[in-house]
Parts: sequence; C-alpha cells; structure tokens
Amino acid sequence: MKWDLQKNVGQTRIFGNLTFLCDYETDGRILLVPITGKGKLTVKMYNTDMLIKFKIKTFKDADGVEHLETYDFRPTQQYGNVKIHMSNILGGNALGDTINQVLNENWRDLMAEVGPPFIKAVANKVHDIVNKLYSGVPYDELMLP
Repeated sequence: MKWDLQKNVGQTRIFGNLTFLCDYETDGRILLVPITGKGKLTVKMYNTDMLIKFKIKTFKDADGVEHLETYDFRPTQQYGNVKIHMSNILGGNALGDTINQVLNENWRDLMAEVGPPFIKAVANKVHDIVNKLYSGVPYDELMLP
C-alpha cells in the first residue's frame, strides 16, 4: 500500500491467485454460446495483478480522534491465466464439458466481459478491510514519524 498524503491519494496492489466459488443459475449466452443450467461455478484466476487507486481523507470520530478514510476507489487488473468450471451446465450432459472447454479456451474474451464485476467485488472487500483498519487506528499512530 502506498500513500501520497500531499495529494490525498493512494494505491493498493494485490498480486497472486484468486479463486471464486459460488452457485450460479443461467439461461442466456456467454460469448455467443447458449448456456443454461444451475450448479456450482469455480473461477480460478492465476497471476492476477490488481491495482486499486483511491482517494484519502481524514475524519474525526465521536471522541474527536482523527482517522484516515479511503473513497472513490478504481480497480484495474491483468490476469496470467483463468480456468472456469460450471458444474451441471446444460443439465450435466456431455455437451456441458465442451462448453466448459470453450470458455477456458476463450478466457481472455470472457474475462473482458465478466471480469470487472469479479474485480469490483475484491476491491470492495479490500476497501472495507482498509477502512476498518483506519477507523481502528488513529491517524497519528498510523503515521508515526
């Protein structure tokens, strides 16, 4: 994490592997491929490089103690590789394996389309954690000389 307190801006860089596990239900198209089904979705993003830029301001809590707070954050990301698996796609028939294969072969196009909501979710979580830390630590203790 870096700050420029003169300009009231900062940034956080996260690098590594991210895995999303969730339930899905779909009746639509992804990359022009018709997809219907309901099941488990696993998205593994390898060598993900996410940069979250944000603005900083100070505020005083109810006791008059000054703290930092981040706002107006903007994430950007790059991926080394992405693997996707949708269980029970098309009711679990053999064509579902082919759809998963097509999704994995075209992960760059897919992530350009659906990646930003994933990264926004991660950025929201990071933002919440950082502000929770800042609200618990007074500014003068956080920025020791």
